Amino acid sequence: RNDLAFLEKQGIAVRAYGGALICDSTTPSVEPSVEDKSALNTAMKRSVAKAAVELIQPGHRVILDSGTTTFEIARLMRKHTDVIAMTNGMNVANALLEAEGVELLMTGGHLRRQSQSFYGDQAEQSLQNYHFDMLFL
Repeated sequence: RNDLAFLEKQGIAVRAYGGALICDSTTPSVEPSVEDKSALNTAMKRSVAKAAVELIQPGHRVILDSGTTTFEIARLMRKHTDVIAMTNGMNVANALLEAEGVELLMTGGHLRRQSQSFYGDQAEQSLQNYHFDMLFL
């Protein structure tokens, strides 16, 4: 695990379930910030979010991955009630703070500062303790 963490910090590999994936040399080793990513394809993200949020019903348990499209989904969940949402994204969690009818769970784990997301064993293990109706990536 320490070797994988070292390779990930060097931009050589990315940890994945069961091991690691080698980074493509054509892929930039610096991850764009959430702010940079949120400025791209804004209208499309909002359109996807609007359609996605209509699928969420009272009593649902949903996972919202970290990301800018899932942030838009979380932002639109303000009026939802009786929903449990888990995320590994700090930006998504912050958006869900305003959704009083949504119980917020976070995975925890190691923090990727640029993407404001948690990853690693703790994040993966926290997902195993729950059953969900929907997953938004």
